[in-house]
Amino acid sequence: MTYARRELARHFGVGPWFVDDSRLVVPQRLAIDGDGERRPADPGVIRVGRVGVIRVHGLIVSRFAQWGEWMGLAPLNLLRARLRRMAADDDVDTIVMDVNSPGGMVTELAETARLVADTTKAKTVVAVAAPYALSAAYWLASQAGRLVVAESGQVGSIGGYLIHEDISQMLENEGVNVTVIRSTPRKAEGMAVEPLTDEALEYFEGLVRRDHESFVHAVAIGRRVSVKIAGGEPFGAGRSVQGADAVSAGMADEVGDLESVVAGLVTGGGDRSGTRGGSRRRAHDRGRARLALAL
Repeated sequence: MTYARRELARHFGVGPWFVDDSRLVVPQRLAIDGDGERRPADPGVIRVGRVGVIRVHGLIVSRFAQWGEWMGLAPLNLLRARLRRMAADDDVDTIVMDVNSPGGMVTELAETARLVADTTKAKTVVAVAAPYALSAAYWLASQAGRLVVAESGQVGSIGGYLIHEDISQMLENEGVNVTVIRSTPRKAEGMAVEPLTDEALEYFEGLVRRDHESFVHAVAIGRRVSVKIAGGEPFGAGRSVQGADAVSAGMADEVGDLESVVAGLVTGGGDRSGTRGGSRRRAHDRGRARLALAL
C-alpha cells in the first residue's frame, strides 16, 4: 500500500474509494489544528455578475470543516450547502462548478450527485473540468446540465476499488504473532494482520460492484446515454479520457476553459458581439471573470 493510500485510510477509512490514483496528491497537514483563524466568509464560492462559481478542488471527502479546503480536500457537505444557497439566491442565474479533482470517497457521493441533478431543475448548472474531473468528481460533474473540459484536461475514470493489504506473512517472518479477539465472527473483516477470507472477499467485491453500478447508472442518466455506453469502452471503461476525445465520446459537451465559460455566461451569450461597444463590454466582462477567478 502506498504512503498516500495509508494516510487516507488512516484519516478517512479504507473505502471504497472512487479516485484516480494517477492524479492523487496526499493533502498536506492532515494533522493541522483547525483554530478557525483568518477564515474568509466562504472561499469556495465566487460571484461574477449573476454567475455563482463553486470550487470543487482536491480530494473528495464526505464531511469536513471549511479549513479542510486549505489542505486540499473537497468536502461534500460544503458542496451541498453551497449548491442549496446558490439555488435559493435570486441574484444567481447560473451555477458553475469549477472541478479540479481526482475523485475520492464514495460516502455521501450519490446523494450529492442527485442534488446537482436536482439543482439543474431550478438553475442552469455548468461543470467545468479545469483540468480534471475524475472518478467521484466525474460522477458529480456528469450531473450538470452542461459539462466543459479543458483541452488538455481529462474526465472519466469511471469505477471504484478497495485494497486489502495482507501483512500476516511479513509479521510471521519477523516473529510477531497477532491475535484478533472478536465479539462476532464478521467483526473487523479486512484487517491487514490476517489473510482475507473468501466470505469477506465476496462481501467487499459486492460493495465495490454495487457502487460501480450506481456510478454507471448516474452517468448514463446525466449524459443521456445507455448504461452499456456509460460503463463500457466508449466512456473509457475505467480509464480517463482527454479533452476533445471526451467530447467526441459524449462524456463532455465541449472543450473550453473556466474563465471563458464564466465570461460567456456573464455576457449572456455575447448577444452584443456585432457592435464595437459590445466587444468592449465582452472584453471587460472577460477581464472581470479572470480577475475574480484568480483571487
